[in-house]
Amino acid sequence: MKKRYEYARTSRLLTPGDFRSVFDQVDAKISCSEITLLAKKSELETNRIGFIIAKKQIKTAVARNRVKRHFREYFRKFNVHAQNEQKFDFVVLARKSCQDLDNPKLDETIQSLLKRLKKRIDKTV
Repeated sequence: MKKRYEYARTSRLLTPGDFRSVFDQVDAKISCSEITLLAKKSELETNRIGFIIAKKQIKTAVARNRVKRHFREYFRKFNVHAQNEQKFDFVVLARKSCQDLDNPKLDETIQSLLKRLKKRIDKTV
C-alpha cells in the first residue's frame, strides 16, 4: 500500500478561533532562536498546522513561503507516521533570524524542534 503525503485543507488551522484555541490551551511549547512551535491536543481525526510569519519579521514572500514549505514537508511525514496516536493542532511562529538559515540548516532546526516536541508530548500524554 502506498503511503500518502498530503496536505489537505482539513490539515490546516484556518480561522482565528482555531489559532486562539492553541494559544489559550497550549499543551507543549518548544522554541529556539529562530522558531517557536506550540501544540495543543485536538479532538479531530487529523493533525493540523498553522503558521504565523509576519512581514515585519521576514520581509519577502519568498522567504516566508520557504519556511512554510519546509515545515509542511515534515508535517506531511509526521502525519503519515502518527496514524494511531493522539492528534494535535500546531502553530509555528517564525522570527527574523529564521530567514538567514540556509535550507539544510532550516531542515536541521525543524527536525530538532519536532524531536524535542515529541519528547515533551510523550511526557504529557
